Amino acid sequence: MTFGAGGHSRAFLEVSPDSSVLALDRDPLAYRLAQELEDEMKGKVTALNGHFSELPQLLGKVKVRPGSLDAVLMDLGVSSMQLDTSQRGFSISLDGPLDMRMDADWFA
Repeated sequence: MTFGAGGHSRAFLEVSPDSSVLALDRDPLAYRLAQELEDEMKGKVTALNGHFSELPQLLGKVKVRPGSLDAVLMDLGVSSMQLDTSQRGFSISLDGPLDMRMDADWFA
């Protein structure tokens, strides 16, 4: 579900090429990467931008019926994309602002 940099999604589609992925993330950078993979793998990836609490509405918008998902992968927490970039506000080892919002539009 949470897309991050897309490693799990790519690996899943490699071993299960007849499947599709709904890639949810609230991080603007991760969502942009999910959109790029959606463009690259037409019909296999659907990028969703939002929070887990919004999942029923987001799935409804892309016409996913309740009970129709076969599996869910949840990779929760921060990623190296957030920790390794001081401007993101998550790092305790790099000098930068303390922000810690997943959906902060820091790269705009």
